[in-house]
Amino acid sequence: LEENAGHALVSNSLAYITAAKSGISEAELMELLACDEEVGNEVFHDYTSEKIRFIPPFLWSEVLYSLKDLLEFRITDGAVLTLYWAHRMFDEIAGKRYLFPRKELIFQRLVDYFGGHIAKVKGNSLLLSSEKYHTGGLNLAEPCHLINCQPLMLNKEKTVYNHRKLNELPYYLAELGKKKDLQELFCDWEWITNKITALTCEDYVADFAFLVPTVSQNTTATMAELRLLKEAFVCSSEALANSTKALPSQLIGHLYPYLMDPLVSRPIIKEIVKQCLVSSPLFIPLTPPLVLPGGPLLTTLKGHRDTVTSLCLLISEYGETSTLNLVSGSLDKSIKSWELENGSVLKTMDRHAKGILCIAVASKAPYLASGSADCTVKFWHLHTGELIHNMTGHAKEVGAVAVTSSGDKTISGSYDYTIKVWNSDVNSRCAAQLIFTLSGHQSGVNALCLASDDKHLVTGDEKGKIRVWDVISCETIHLLNLHTKAVCALAMTTTWPYYIVSCSKDNSIRVWTIDNGKCVQIMYCTEECQLTSLSVCDNGKIVTGTDTGIVMVWNVRTGEVEYQLHGHSAPVQCVSALSNACLAVSCSSDGTICVWDLVITPLSPLPLAHSDYVNCIVCCAEFYMTAGADRNMMIWDYATNEIGQEVQNEYEIKSIVTCQDFSTFLLASSNGSIMLYDSRSHKALTLLTGHKAAVNSLAVSADEEFLMSGARDALVIVWCLREFKKLKTLHQHSAPVTAVCFAQTSQYYLAITASQDGLLVIQDLDHPENLLQLKEHEDGITGLSTDSKCTKLASSSVDHTVKIWSLPDGIICHTLNGHIAEVTSIANLSDDMVISASLDKTICVWDLNTGSRITSYHADEPVSALAVTKHTSDDGISIYYGSSRGNVSVINLMLQIDDPSALFDKLHSNIQQLDPQLVEVTRTISCNETAPMDTILEEVSSEVSNLQKSSTDEVVAHNNSDAESLASNTSENNMGVDSNRNQDNEPQLEETMEEFQKPAKSSVCTIV
Repeated sequence: LEENAGHALVSNSLAYITAAKSGISEAELMELLACDEEVGNEVFHDYTSEKIRFIPPFLWSEVLYSLKDLLEFRITDGAVLTLYWAHRMFDEIAGKRYLFPRKELIFQRLVDYFGGHIAKVKGNSLLLSSEKYHTGGLNLAEPCHLINCQPLMLNKEKTVYNHRKLNELPYYLAELGKKKDLQELFCDWEWITNKITALTCEDYVADFAFLVPTVSQNTTATMAELRLLKEAFVCSSEALANSTKALPSQLIGHLYPYLMDPLVSRPIIKEIVKQCLVSSPLFIPLTPPLVLPGGPLLTTLKGHRDTVTSLCLLISEYGETSTLNLVSGSLDKSIKSWELENGSVLKTMDRHAKGILCIAVASKAPYLASGSADCTVKFWHLHTGELIHNMTGHAKEVGAVAVTSSGDKTISGSYDYTIKVWNSDVNSRCAAQLIFTLSGHQSGVNALCLASDDKHLVTGDEKGKIRVWDVISCETIHLLNLHTKAVCALAMTTTWPYYIVSCSKDNSIRVWTIDNGKCVQIMYCTEECQLTSLSVCDNGKIVTGTDTGIVMVWNVRTGEVEYQLHGHSAPVQCVSALSNACLAVSCSSDGTICVWDLVITPLSPLPLAHSDYVNCIVCCAEFYMTAGADRNMMIWDYATNEIGQEVQNEYEIKSIVTCQDFSTFLLASSNGSIMLYDSRSHKALTLLTGHKAAVNSLAVSADEEFLMSGARDALVIVWCLREFKKLKTLHQHSAPVTAVCFAQTSQYYLAITASQDGLLVIQDLDHPENLLQLKEHEDGITGLSTDSKCTKLASSSVDHTVKIWSLPDGIICHTLNGHIAEVTSIANLSDDMVISASLDKTICVWDLNTGSRITSYHADEPVSALAVTKHTSDDGISIYYGSSRGNVSVINLMLQIDDPSALFDKLHSNIQQLDPQLVEVTRTISCNETAPMDTILEEVSSEVSNLQKSSTDEVVAHNNSDAESLASNTSENNMGVDSNRNQDNEPQLEETMEEFQKPAKSSVCTIV
């Protein structure tokens, strides 16, 4: 083919096809070849015209026909037909022959092409727009190439996106190692908006793997900023999936807290936030989001189809190189090795007949052992994925496995009560043969740990017994039997004298000395969960998993949980941490693997304003109030957004309205009464009774003459506010009344009520015969609001809609569709705009004249209540909303932004002053130097010995014989056992020890 069609044409064509990320279209390939000087020297002088140079179609047809069995067409990026190799083998061969010898040159051409830079690189080529390309109106003075300039938008209307450029360009820049260009691309606002609009937020985040490694030992300030940007998009992904127009508001909310710390400069984030302020209308969050970027969760790996049961994370040293490896085993029968820097799967090993229960990796050789529910142990080559040995002999499932540092021996523990030592030396003639079996456990062995010297072995079983073995002599050194339930996991420190760390289903973690078998530290998990797994770091930290999906990080010195990590939705099956405590991984029954940065302490969740559903919010002159289903009422300060006063009530407050210059409030209670509350004295002034069930809604007339209440008893009562007495009772509803309001003008005085069955009633109080009963909503009505002129009415409903009515005739003007869940609250922003909140987490602003949605905001939680107020024209409209979980948040709506720079400078004074802990977390945190685990445990052991001596002296002074007896029992129970000891004494000894080990109120107890 090279001889017939030309070497340059064939070699360049196949090099481009091999280099392409998602294939390459024929049009793209022809344009690239037309700009290739080598191809031009071979083709152009024979076949093309003097002015326009192109690849003759018959030449390319000959090449394509000759390769018809090796290439195939696929549809990518929506509707682009691209060329791929039909088999991976063809791709590998073509890569070796055509791509790799000049890889840099090929990728540079692809970057120039998709980046639209070919005209700058090629002096004899003309860069033409896609429009002129199709017109044909050319007046060329010299030979040129017709090249698409690859704009982000392919038409004048800016509705057709260049998917090819958005998908391909980052990959080619990464292959060339152009990190600076990638950084500029990822921070370009036009690129960001086009990428997430044309594709998805996940596609934009995925590109960061080319620039920001998931795990990096040397993180620069720039990389840290880019990681924050990436995680801000991850936090915003749910909102952006709903509407990409939410991007500016989401980025401001998640990134702006990182600009409030004057000690740290973050130019990338600052520029991104400034770009966000150009858009209008714009929501600006004034309170921090529930989840901030920059947390300890680096990434979540997904690839297994079932529960991930086991993990190995270690730095393997082969010769002069060291590699960070992550290997996982799953009930889907597969073992996967992962590249942590980009989260990709390197190898998949799937030769087991049943699910994988345990895995272990040799620390100084590229070997892996796995135990399975199929009762076998398999030995693999970690790099190639080749199965080396298949070891059979266990009668039941293999629950634990370990490998010596060189990989020459493999040890397995099984639910058949035995531990077997296998010859796994790849150079031995007796490989895969059983060397010997260790017996002694009376239940299934489900935990196993081998010391770094390959001489000491620790095993644990389902009855809570731990045995320490000498692997060379095959004898039990110690029997540790203080756990009362099954041992979940075992670990050991890396240097002598070794310390053993065990965790059990009795929710305790115990630290033992290997030389005498003493327990020197006990830590109890006081949370409502059960420990499932454990890993030990060298700096005095222990990482554990729980059955609630929480990962806990413990301090051995204090014996307490330092912090918790949240990222799994199902029980954690296994955890593994690096010895330097900078990185940990955890796997779960949800099929995911979480990678954690242990240097970063997670931010404690912000305290909830209410412990339950927020029922209502009302804005006053100097403060705003919230009431929740927790029976508490909060009075908030506008300037600081902090609670100034908390009022506890006997009954739940369902609604609040104000009167008399905001000094008096009327509270609707769940016991059917209405309370008058004085904000100055914080006391209830009087009580209105008349309803027989919970009052759901209140409304005060504009002249403050009347009060109207609607309740679950289906009654509407009109009250005289001056005399605090009942005027009339309205009986138009047959279902609980959910919303009421007044509409008062010079022509009419309307009482508008709505109920749970979707009925809307409009009645003129001056002319009771004027009564309208309207049932246009398909479900219950949740809120009512009128404009200032009382000519339009807005109603929100459980049927996901908002309807706009004209008053007083009750004709529907518009039905606003946009929410996908119950609309819980509604309020008027002006005579032309209305705002609605929903349990779908969105807040929407609507145009009353056209019925169209102006903009929307995506909250962190379902929105249950909403109120608006306008302070000054410069600050926009403040929106206060409460969630179904009890949080209260504030956002500003800027309908028009004239000066983005001035607005950016003003944000420092407008946004809530964050908690000092939050500002501390936003700083670059460096790992403080801590003492090694061995030193810490030696200090703890020394403290225990001193306490023992002090306690013994005291006991001797009172009763020497009792002290000797106690010391004898303690020594026998702690220092290990002979395999032939009397088992009948164990329960009594354990009960005696438990009395000394029970903690009073502390979560840590040392044995004395």
